[in-house]
Amino acid sequence: MSEAQLLTYSLLMAFGSILLLLLSHMALAVIVTAALAGLTLAPIFRLCLARVLALMQDLPESKWGFAVSGLGGAVLPWMTGELSAYRGSLRSGLLVAALALAIMIILERAGSDRGVSYLKHSSSSICVRGEEKLRMNSRFVLQAGI
Repeated sequence: MSEAQLLTYSLLMAFGSILLLLLSHMALAVIVTAALAGLTLAPIFRLCLARVLALMQDLPESKWGFAVSGLGGAVLPWMTGELSAYRGSLRSGLLVAALALAIMIILERAGSDRGVSYLKHSSSSICVRGEEKLRMNSRFVLQAGI
C-alpha cells in the first residue's frame, strides 16, 4: 500500500469512526469506536508531514512546515474542550474532530487531483528494504513509512 493510499484510507476511516462514536450510546460501542478512531488517526500526522517535506524539498521555507505542523494538535483539542463546555456535551465537542477530518479529506483529494506526491523522482532518491526513503542534497533522510 502506498503512502497516499494509507493517508486516504486513514482519513476516511477516522472520519467514519468519529461519526460512529458520535452515534454510539452503549459503553462497549463507545470504547470500540474510540479505539478505532485512535488507530486510524495514528499515521495521519507523519504522512502529512512527509508529503509537505517532499514538496518543499530543501527550500528555506521548509522551516515553516515544522513551525505550523503542531498547530492542529494544539488548537483542535482546545476548540473541542471549549465547544464541549459551552454546549455541556462532549458529543458536540467531537464535531470539531469530524469537521477537521472532513476538511483534511477535501484538501487531500484536491492535492491528489493536482498530482501532489510524496517522492520527487530524482537520482538521489533511494529505496531500501521496501521502505521508501528520500535523500535530498545528502542532508537528511526522511522515512515516509510506518
